[in-house]
Amino acid sequence: MEIDPRSRGIGSTLAGSQARGISTEGIALARFIELLDKGPANQRAAPTSITLPPQLYAALRKVADDSYSDGVEHGGVFGYFSGEPVKFGILYATGEAFQLEYPAARVWPALHRLGRFHTHLYAVLTRGPLQAGWAGGGHSGDDLTNFLRNEENASIVYAQTMRGSWKIYFLLKPQEAHLPGVPGKVGKDVGKDYEQRVKALVTKGVNPIEASELELKGLAQQGTFMFYSSLDSPTLARQF
Repeated sequence: MEIDPRSRGIGSTLAGSQARGISTEGIALARFIELLDKGPANQRAAPTSITLPPQLYAALRKVADDSYSDGVEHGGVFGYFSGEPVKFGILYATGEAFQLEYPAARVWPALHRLGRFHTHLYAVLTRGPLQAGWAGGGHSGDDLTNFLRNEENASIVYAQTMRGSWKIYFLLKPQEAHLPGVPGKVGKDVGKDYEQRVKALVTKGVNPIEASELELKGLAQQGTFMFYSSLDSPTLARQF
């Protein structure tokens, strides 16, 4: 369990919050939590950039180191605890590629879950026949399906690039979303079709990381979610 004791509660204004002794870092954390807790009202209301809290960015770096060391996927669930001061929490998980199971809610029932995160090693992604598994840098088809079906509003993939650096793929649900395909299947067709399009690009010679980015941008432009990314930085830019 990771809780930052310096974090404080949400203030109505920056000046009012500082007057009550709430740190700038605490204000930023509270605003990040507020954004992810409900999701932006729509695409227009979404910010053009998002800065991850230091605790979450440190967690991404940690799972990247762990994944690189043992060759399996690492990730977890992140969220917050109600009250003042508000506190940030992370539950970690480990598993083989495509078999990562996130901690059950009952493990930490007081945690209000905001999102999930996990790693993609480039060596794992490119190993074996293309059809045998996921071939992209960002979210796989199953990752995308799970994101659209789950209650959490955020999904992060921390992916290794060919040159060894790490890239953040951050998906955020708006309250008003457009899901292409059959509504009754709640994202299953979206994830499946997305993965097929990525693999088709890869077979044509497109780098797998670029292929996943192109298709994620396409879905974001349709209003399915907001897509943010960065290369080795906690500040993510929105990809339109």
